[in-house]
Amino acid sequence: MIRAENAIERLNTLLPLAQRKQQLDEESLTASLKIMQQLAFYGRINDKFETDIINKLSGQDLIVIDEKTGKIKGAYPFSLQQTAHHLVYNEVNIYAMCALDALAVSAVYGFRMKITSQCGLTETPITIILNGDSTEKVSPFNDVQLGVQWQDPGSCAADNLCLQMVFLKDRKTAEQWQSRFAGSDIFTLDEAIYFAGEYFKPLLK
Repeated sequence: MIRAENAIERLNTLLPLAQRKQQLDEESLTASLKIMQQLAFYGRINDKFETDIINKLSGQDLIVIDEKTGKIKGAYPFSLQQTAHHLVYNEVNIYAMCALDALAVSAVYGFRMKITSQCGLTETPITIILNGDSTEKVSPFNDVQLGVQWQDPGSCAADNLCLQMVFLKDRKTAEQWQSRFAGSDIFTLDEAIYFAGEYFKPLLK
């Protein structure tokens, strides 16, 4: 998994979410953990949090908020707004910020999960069933890939880098996609699951 290890290091340099989490004060850290747990196990946020805590977490890009309402829209890897990556598990229906994030939830929490997404090049529907970090079923082809077009995440990765982390329906399509974006990387599904799990474990637990 050398390529995946290199990708984890690169993403932690671009978007050091786990490091930012470790630097939070106790009250903000507790709030961050509650938000993650509620999104993971209920698919919604039940508690209300003080505005200053929300602003602290948003300022570190640990959560994403609606600029008009101030409400939480998501916290990596989860999104409360519709994206291309739909997750269903344990009666929870929720979205992931990006393709990498979609793989992280099952890998970290051990859920049996159905991911419904689409190819980032052809828009072909893609379905992946995971059980923890193991793949049970993949369609339309067994060699679905993850593509990452590396870029600066800016102040909100959900609006930038996340949009460039996509599923690709097979290896041939992935290579075509990669040829369009200099400096991009493609990963097998096994590499991508490892990448997602190891990047997010320090953040979600």
